Amino acid sequence: MDRKIDNAGFYIGKIHRLSNRLMNHILSKRQMLDFNSEQGRILHALWQQDRQNQTELADMTGLTLNTLTKMLERMMAMKLVERCPHESDRRKKVICLTDHAKGLREEYQQISQEMTAIFYQGFSGQEIADFEGYLERILGNIAQAGKDEI
Repeated sequence: MDRKIDNAGFYIGKIHRLSNRLMNHILSKRQMLDFNSEQGRILHALWQQDRQNQTELADMTGLTLNTLTKMLERMMAMKLVERCPHESDRRKKVICLTDHAKGLREEYQQISQEMTAIFYQGFSGQEIADFEGYLERILGNIAQAGKDEI
């Protein structure tokens, strides 16, 4: 296999770690957001669709249920999310945003736009579209392999 292709996993992992550090730096610099980049992923998923069960949230965020449960407990203590009754089955609970977390959405979107500008600095529109298409294919391959293997 070509040497450059062998490095893809290394680059993806490094990009993930560095982008999390950068996001946490930007969040702390703003001093008004009380959460980290990983918790931001959970909030982002809930801003897209509030009132999700933990399995749905795990799927949307890519977090394991164990990790997600621990993060949700911290986020509940921070008054960002809460457990709410399911709309049609009162025995079930879903995770929903607090009013405080709903009020953070616009600020977080600005930070996300700042991160996107950093990611794609120097890229053409076509390069961005191609790159994201490749990432979607890789994600699909990994998701399918995970279903086949697990």
